Amino acid sequence: EDDVDASSQIPLDDGSPPDYGAIEVIQCLIEHHNPIFTDANETVWR
Repeated sequence: EDDVDASSQIPLDDGSPPDYGAIEVIQCLIEHHNPIFTDANETVWR
């Protein structure tokens, strides 16, 4: 019973799915910002 309680107190596994969702959001933000970065780089090189 102690082992079950100890495992239930560890929320790492439960926190993994939300992390995947956060990663997807970050990837979407990066994809939207990539064109801005490329435009800025082109402006700098010009």
